[in-house]
Amino acid sequence: MGDIVTLSGHEGEVMRIGFRSITIRTFDKQEVFIPNGSLISGELVNWTRSDDILRTVLSVGIGYQDDPDRAIVLVREILVGYALVLSTPGPLVALWEFGDSAILLRVEYYVHFLGQVGRTQVRSEVNRRIWYGFQAAGISIPFPQRDLHVYPTPGGETLGLSVPVAAARSVG
Repeated sequence: MGDIVTLSGHEGEVMRIGFRSITIRTFDKQEVFIPNGSLISGELVNWTRSDDILRTVLSVGIGYQDDPDRAIVLVREILVGYALVLSTPGPLVALWEFGDSAILLRVEYYVHFLGQVGRTQVRSEVNRRIWYGFQAAGISIPFPQRDLHVYPTPGGETLGLSVPVAAARSVG
C-alpha cells in the first residue's frame, strides 16, 4: 500500500490490495481495479519499493561547430547547481552519438520520485536551464535540415513546382 507501481499498463499509487483485485490511483486521478490474476501473471514495476530515487535520461543535441567538452561542463554545472537534482548518485553528461544534424549528449540525473516537486517539473526546469545556459554560452541546439535537389526533366517541365526548373536551379 502506498507504493508507486506500473501494472497492466497503469501507473499510480497502490490504494488497496483486496482478495480479488488491486486498486491503483493513477496520476490522472483515476481508480483502476486490476484483477489479482494480472498481478500474478503480468509484469509489475514497483518504483518506490526500496527507495524513491529515479533516474531521468535526456538527449541534448549541440551543433557540430560547438565544443562538446564545453557543453558537457556547462550541462554538468547546471545539474549540480539545481537543488532538486540529487548529488548522490551524481549526474552524468557524456558525448553519446554523432547524429545526422547534431552531436548528441546523454544527460542522466536522479531525483526523488516523491519529492516536493514532480518529476515532470524537474525535467522541464532542467531543460529550461540547459536552453538558457546554451544561449548565454553561444552553443547551438540544431534542428534537422534537409537539402532539396531538383533535377530538370528532358523536356524542361516544372515537375509540379510553381517556378520552371531552370529558375529553381538558379535560386538554390
